[in-house]
Amino acid sequence: YKSAAVAYLNEDSSIKILNSFYNIGDNKIKIIDSISFNITDMLTFSHIVGKWTDLEFDAIIFIAPHYYYNMFIPVLEQYNMKKPVLVVSQPDIALSQSNKNQNTSDAVFFHTCNFDNKTDELEAFETKFNNKYGHFPGHIAIDAYDSMRLLAEAYRGAATAEPLKAAQEIRKIINYKGLCGTYNFND
Repeated sequence: YKSAAVAYLNEDSSIKILNSFYNIGDNKIKIIDSISFNITDMLTFSHIVGKWTDLEFDAIIFIAPHYYYNMFIPVLEQYNMKKPVLVVSQPDIALSQSNKNQNTSDAVFFHTCNFDNKTDELEAFETKFNNKYGHFPGHIAIDAYDSMRLLAEAYRGAATAEPLKAAQEIRKIINYKGLCGTYNFND
């Protein structure tokens, strides 16, 4: 992706991640627009996406704990915005205010499921999920399914569910086929 619009939770760790995108420089990815939102004002999502309808960009970067993404998806659908969304999330810092004195990780994860570019496996999963629960799965259900399949494969390879041995096994997995893409793992 060459250009992106960014929605980010208005709090320190999300702003730090946003700044890292700006520090990459326009030769890597150009940030066309960035708009913050607050935990208490989800109506802002309509304002954000509405503002983006006249802009040209390749993808959306969503910086917030992952559970806000489920509230963002319907707004994208409402505006018929079919851009790939890169979800960048920090460990749930917003919920862990009681742990302020602990050393929190700067680790982030990306969720890059492009629901418009469906594989046969993703379509089959969505159909089964819809038949069972009466609605289509969100990204959390898809991530959980991929994660459980990955852990099962690691446990089989390690012949145990012991965390360190399973982690070693995960590092050996190359080109793991998930519902929304291919994954590789390292230390």
